[in-house]
Amino acid sequence: MDLCIKVLDQVVIMFILMAAGFVLRKTKLIEDKATAGMTNVLLYVVTPCILIDAFQIDIDPGLLKDLGVVAGAAAFFLIASSLFAKLVFRRSGEATRKINIYSSVYSNCGFIGFPLLSALFGQVGVLLGSAYVAMFTVFYWTHGVYL
Repeated sequence: MDLCIKVLDQVVIMFILMAAGFVLRKTKLIEDKATAGMTNVLLYVVTPCILIDAFQIDIDPGLLKDLGVVAGAAAFFLIASSLFAKLVFRRSGEATRKINIYSSVYSNCGFIGFPLLSALFGQVGVLLGSAYVAMFTVFYWTHGVYL
């Protein structure tokens, strides 16, 4: 129950931040260029710093095993969701089918996932989450580009 409350707290905080960004953008207090710049800072500076910090822990064999399990589960999940999406959208037109499959399988997991993992599980959560994102990236740049 405590974990559910933590998740709810973090989701509420994220929605408050998104609402603030929405209001700032709609009132034109932040322009397109500023939005792109903030996104770049988050993507190219903050996220790598969070990942580097997560890897600054002692790695034991159990943690390496957990990384392998997460990577394997990620691969299984991505393959299974790709096949399921292909089945669900099999009657769509070619272009629409590919777009639907892509948007059903590939999310924005790192952008939102790392802050949530960090808040809930600390460095180990981010470290294990990076195994998922690594597999996600491989599928995204292979199967995703194919679609």
